[in-house]
Amino acid sequence: MTFKGIKSVQIYSDLGAYNFCEPHEKQWQLSFRVVHADGVTSISEFFPEDDEPDWMYPIEALELIAARLERYWLSTKRDKNRKTIALLRENLPEIERVYAEAKVKALRADLEFWLDHIKEAKENATS
Repeated sequence: MTFKGIKSVQIYSDLGAYNFCEPHEKQWQLSFRVVHADGVTSISEFFPEDDEPDWMYPIEALELIAARLERYWLSTKRDKNRKTIALLRENLPEIERVYAEAKVKALRADLEFWLDHIKEAKENATS
């Protein structure tokens, strides 16, 4: 199934206490979320605190999630998550494009902010 009109791609990791049986145990949660015209498709997996997920591109994040899923001896969500991963892989070229465009837009905004900051600093230094 090809996603229609991908609106946004969010990939993020958070360190937190996600295990209700062990509230002091910290884990990384790597989340991959695609908002498209038909709804939202998302998946996430947990990683030990000392194994922070390291990724730069959507394909890397998705492969980390897929590999983590296969490490579990038992998983009640394995079949569902395998289907979600396959769906995301099928749509990966468009996901990569939308993700990259959003990154470029954010970087341009940061660049403009800092260029304005430099300009103001120079003006204040000369007055």
